[in-house]
Amino acid sequence: MKFLFGGKGGVGKTTVAAASALYWANRGKTLIVSTDPAHSLADIFETAIGGNETRIRENLFALEIDAQKSLAGYKQKLLTQYHRTMQEFELDLDSYLETIEHNPGAFESAIFDEFAKHLLRTDYDTIIFDTAPTGTTLRLIFMPEYLDSWIKFLIQSRKGILKLRDMLVREKDPVIETLYKMQEQFQQIAAVLKSDETKINLVLNPETLAYEETARTMKTLAFYHLPVNALVVNRIVDENFPYRGYLKSQQKILDKLQAKFFEMTRVNVPFLGEEVKGIARINELTRYVEKLFR
Repeated sequence: MKFLFGGKGGVGKTTVAAASALYWANRGKTLIVSTDPAHSLADIFETAIGGNETRIRENLFALEIDAQKSLAGYKQKLLTQYHRTMQEFELDLDSYLETIEHNPGAFESAIFDEFAKHLLRTDYDTIIFDTAPTGTTLRLIFMPEYLDSWIKFLIQSRKGILKLRDMLVREKDPVIETLYKMQEQFQQIAAVLKSDETKINLVLNPETLAYEETARTMKTLAFYHLPVNALVVNRIVDENFPYRGYLKSQQKILDKLQAKFFEMTRVNVPFLGEEVKGIARINELTRYVEKLFR
């Protein structure tokens, strides 16, 4: 199983994802992957975590995708593709790679490569993704759809070029082969994201901005036929909270959630006071988030 935890920045995605990973580690080999450039898994688990899988405890492993390492790997991948498919165009390779490195989309493409690699893994019973804030995560999730359409266009364009060159009968064109291979991978990733094997959970606080962003996100995901599995309403304060105005505002959001998403699985997590850090504190949260998986 794969579980993606998304939502607005600062709502507690990482702690909820960590608690979920701890829950599943008691049931099988589990990996938690952070795709958020502002990694906080290491802080929450109170142990050093990097780009390589780190053992947190029995059956629980974690890694934080290293953006610079991912970008370097992405450049190497492009270099390999260049030698296979684009030498005939006689591009200035150094300038080409420099352009790629400074392209605003290169970073997200590199992160997507790493995300896709872990999404397709089968060597863990459960993989948990602690994602970046909503906008970045949506681009990550929808990238296979975007790229599949783009690849189809490139394939048709390449066929047109070959026809103009009187090369239509050519059995093996390296560019076409590479494009078809990329298309197959994107379609495979899209299929996994839409399958019952993958569950998308959104985390929010009972606050207006988080509620509105969550509602927009759900609408966008539904448009792409990616249903949200559950909502995790995090940091709910009790009636003893000293600021009555916040209590009133919180209740208004909780009522809205009940009215608009009454058919959805919704897990309420109380405000636990001190910052959640360390296995013992994460365990306190686990008894709430385990309701997601029943």
